[in-house]
Amino acid sequence: MLRGHYAYFGIPGNSTCLGRFRLQVMKAWRRVLLRRSQWPKLSWERFNVIFKVYPMPIGHVRDWRHQMA
Repeated sequence: MLRGHYAYFGIPGNSTCLGRFRLQVMKAWRRVLLRRSQWPKLSWERFNVIFKVYPMPIGHVRDWRHQMA
């Protein structure tokens, strides 16, 4: 899902929005893990450990200069 979003919206000038979108996906992922977890709380420290094991792709802004020539 994220790769497709980054591929479509990864245009010059949109890197801030890509970063915000990634953060919102991380928060949603944590909420799902909180809901499904047997533990009453999932701290951000524990979530970061899980996140290091299962990282999300990082968005890249495409360079369109080579396509305009």
